[in-house]
Amino acid sequence: MKRTFVKSALAGALLACVPMVALAQAYPSKTVTVVMPSGPGSSQESFIRVIFDAVSKNTGKTLVLDAKPGGLGAVSLSALARAEPDGHTVGVTFTGALLVNPHVTQGLPWDINSFQGVGRFFSSPVIYVSNSNFPAKNMADLIRMAKEKPESVSVGISGAGNKIGLAMIEAATGAKFMWVPLKDSPFTSVLGGHVNVGVESPGTVKEQVKDGKLRALGIGSPQRYAFMPEVPAIAETVPGVESGFWFGMLVPKGVAADRIDWLNKEVAKVQGSASVKERAATLGFDLIVETPAQFDAYLRKTSTDYARIIKQFNITN
Repeated sequence: MKRTFVKSALAGALLACVPMVALAQAYPSKTVTVVMPSGPGSSQESFIRVIFDAVSKNTGKTLVLDAKPGGLGAVSLSALARAEPDGHTVGVTFTGALLVNPHVTQGLPWDINSFQGVGRFFSSPVIYVSNSNFPAKNMADLIRMAKEKPESVSVGISGAGNKIGLAMIEAATGAKFMWVPLKDSPFTSVLGGHVNVGVESPGTVKEQVKDGKLRALGIGSPQRYAFMPEVPAIAETVPGVESGFWFGMLVPKGVAADRIDWLNKEVAKVQGSASVKERAATLGFDLIVETPAQFDAYLRKTSTDYARIIKQFNITN
């Protein structure tokens, strides 16, 4: 009798576990909506589309991109913050939208604590370039000039994120540049002699650097940029300073950890494919593979650093 009871109890316990296992395996149980901060057209958007199309193909699950542009990414994040925290609405975001906007825009219905990080996909640094006849040969020369004669070196710059990078250099070194806000491409102002230095994306100026029309002084990646390895990283001169952008994935606060892990792991599988690596290299993107915990830790630290710099230098969009 005792043996029969034990067997029955064990069988009952196993049967009780079946619905929970089935539930865990069922995710996603419906279409996953990926809220995007911009519409089709940019190289970033097209690359993100490649990633999610591959996840759909690999898993047999349906992931649909939903463009909600506006407010430098604030509109899409507002939609994500309102979504049901069940993992069936996820959001793509970028550096400025998540880490800059909350500190320069009043009245946002969310902050960084409204979300949980899934992971970053890729990044691209900025590059500091000058005319080939400018005296500075590298970032060390540039910083020295801006320390010896404050505001004697003009830097053409656009976007709050790039301003934060320049401010971090000033804060760390004591250099003082003349900031020249630009609406057009900074490198054209450099070529035209209107500013000494421009802050640009590497892909925009790679050919001009190669042809000797522009000189690359430093690049904002943590280490040397794989696609322009001859250019020193700014961090080689100013340790800890990074400047550029990244794109990554978030979910609303409250999504179950196993669902976040599923999203993270499926994207990581795609990032490891030869076709995605080749596409990233063509576009000049550095792929980033990290855990949700690593992404969250990065967000918390960087948000604090940005808040301090934005306040110290009175940075606006």
